[in-house]
Amino acid sequence: RDIRDFTDELERLSVIDDDGRLYDSASEKLKTVREKIKELRETIRRKGHALINDPSISGMLQERVMTIRNGRYTFLVRPDALSIFPGSVVDRSVSGNSVYMEPNSMIRLNNEFTSCRNSEIYEEQRILRELTSRIQKKTKGILDAEKIIGTIDLFYALSEKKRLDRWTMPELSSKAIFSFKKARHPLLFDKAVPIDIGCGDKYRILVITGPNTGGKTVALKTAGVCAILGWMGFPIPAAEGSVLGVIGELFADIGDEQSIE
Repeated sequence: RDIRDFTDELERLSVIDDDGRLYDSASEKLKTVREKIKELRETIRRKGHALINDPSISGMLQERVMTIRNGRYTFLVRPDALSIFPGSVVDRSVSGNSVYMEPNSMIRLNNEFTSCRNSEIYEEQRILRELTSRIQKKTKGILDAEKIIGTIDLFYALSEKKRLDRWTMPELSSKAIFSFKKARHPLLFDKAVPIDIGCGDKYRILVITGPNTGGKTVALKTAGVCAILGWMGFPIPAAEGSVLGVIGELFADIGDEQSIE
C-alpha cells in the first residue's frame, strides 16, 4: 500500500513547538493578543516598580515584589496596613496571615491584562480544535502509514542487525527439526559462548543436564529465541548452515525465574 502525503498537515502542525505551546505565528489574532500582553506586562512592571518605591506605599508591604494571584498582579500587604492600603483584597493564605491586595491604581491595567489573557486562551483553544479536527479526518491514513513505516523500520533494523552482528537466515526444512550452529543469545551475543544445539534429526527429545551456572538456561533460551525469530522470517543469531523446520507450537515451562546473565 502507498503511504499518503501528509505534507499539508505537518506544515499546519509546525505552529506547535517541542513543548506543545503554540507559536505566535499560529494565527494573526494570537500574535496580536500576545504582543498586547507583552506590552501590558511591561506597563504593569513599571507601574509596580513605581509603587514599590513610593514612600507612602512601600512601608505597607511585607515584600517589595509583585505577585500574581487569581490572574491579577498584587502586593503582599502587612496585616496592620490592610485598612489603609489603597486597594482591595484579592487573595489570602490559608492561615490568613498573608493578604494579597490589588492597588486601585492598577485595577484598569489588571482588567485589561485579564481580558487579553482570556482572549489568548480562547484563540489557542480555537486553533487546537481546528488542528484536532483536521487530524481526525486523516486518522485512518495516519494509522495505515504508521503500520507501514513501522514495518519498514523493523526490517531495516533487522537487516542492520544481520549485517553488524553477522546474523544469518536459517535453511528451511519440511521436517520437524532444528539445528542451530554457533548460536548466541541476542541479549548476550559477544559475551556468550556460541553453542551448537539441535533436535529432531536423529532424536526427538533433547535433555540438558549439568551444574548450576553451567549454561543450561542460556542454551534453552537461545534455541527458543532462534526458533521464534526464524519462524517470523527474521535472521537469527547463528552461523550459516543452521536449519529450522516446521514445528507446530512452542511451549516454555520455567519453574522459577532464571537469569541469562
